[in-house]
Amino acid sequence: MAEFKDYVWLFPFIGAILVAIGLFTPAVIYHITGYPITELYWMNGVVVTTGGLDGPDVQFVDSLGILIPGIISLILLTICTITMFVSALTHRGKETPGSWIALGILLIGGAIYFIAGTAVGFAINRMIELDITEWVRFWDHRTPGFAVIAPFIGGGLALLGAILGKTIGSQEGISKPKAVPQVEKLIPVVETPSLTPNPAVEEVKVVRFCPECGTKIEQERSAFCSVCGFKF
Repeated sequence: MAEFKDYVWLFPFIGAILVAIGLFTPAVIYHITGYPITELYWMNGVVVTTGGLDGPDVQFVDSLGILIPGIISLILLTICTITMFVSALTHRGKETPGSWIALGILLIGGAIYFIAGTAVGFAINRMIELDITEWVRFWDHRTPGFAVIAPFIGGGLALLGAILGKTIGSQEGISKPKAVPQVEKLIPVVETPSLTPNPAVEEVKVVRFCPECGTKIEQERSAFCSVCGFKF
């Protein structure tokens, strides 16, 4: 598990690379019905027309309803891509940050905003130009390009990396309980009194006297007084 967690950063890293590549590709592909002509729209407003008699033609989109959502989406996706790329590199083998979840949601949200924003902006622009009330659908004859598909893939990889990193981290926390520091018990040493006699204490010598005549008895084991012969 720990070895797999060290490679979780590759999910947002690969996702950021895919989104970065997608930003340089067309966001909208339009095949004109009945003609071998294809119009390619980039988020920055550049339109390339291929298949014409005069060859490829490069021009700038003339509809603000398409240009404004494209520019806003381009700025949002660029910031999120750079941030996710740097975050993936700085968190190699480290704790999974919660910012990957936010970046994944923003990438997917940026692509959704472009799809919805261009549809609404194109319809409003056509209503104003043609003075009609009918809702004109932008995506009926147009298909999203890789610039719109890549944020979904990159955002999904960022969310997957964040979920796997958090899940593996929580499982490791359960399987590996925190080590409890061991406290060394100190056994008190009790000194036992010595049974050997203390040389500092002098032995007390008992002095005996004869109860009859009061003469001091020199010999401790004597049974008779040496003066009066009194029997002890």
